Amino acid sequence: MTGRALAAAAALLLLFVAPVQAQDEEEDDTFYRTHFYAGLGGAFLLENAGNDLARQSGLSSIGNAGALNGRAGIRFAKYASFELQGEGFWGFSDNNGMIFTANVKIYGLTGRLQPFAVGGAGLMTYFPKNSALDAQTGGGFRAGLGVDYNFTEHIGIEVLAEYVLGTGQAQDLQYAAFGAGLLYNF
Repeated sequence: MTGRALAAAAALLLLFVAPVQAQDEEEDDTFYRTHFYAGLGGAFLLENAGNDLARQSGLSSIGNAGALNGRAGIRFAKYASFELQGEGFWGFSDNNGMIFTANVKIYGLTGRLQPFAVGGAGLMTYFPKNSALDAQTGGGFRAGLGVDYNFTEHIGIEVLAEYVLGTGQAQDLQYAAFGAGLLYNF
């Protein structure tokens, strides 16, 4: 996934949000309030094939991996929240790692269904299979689109697609993440 694909996805989200914005203004704000939230989920990761990490592992392509993630944040404004997210992944040809980011979410709606765009920056580390290489640590960036769906005022789910890009020593690791998880709104 390239920057152009991410920009196209953001444009599609705006096309979705604009027609239903008027409908959202008529709804009450039962599912919006300033609050803390926490979530746990899983993701399927697709490695950016043919990169340096694949070559270091002796492969032409790495393929996919699994991940577990957690997040905690605060909805500080009607259409915005700040969160801390951690994600641990395994299976990129036995290369395991983690990324911790501080994210900002911008919401398009405030009702039961809340589409959003998310972006963040932080630290990424991965542990190559090749024992001659030490852990590779550098910066990490994420950007994506998703939707929160609230079953009740406190319980919801999140579905998300993101692109994650490492920098510095972790520059060899780039992947698309497709995940879902449970959210609890305090």
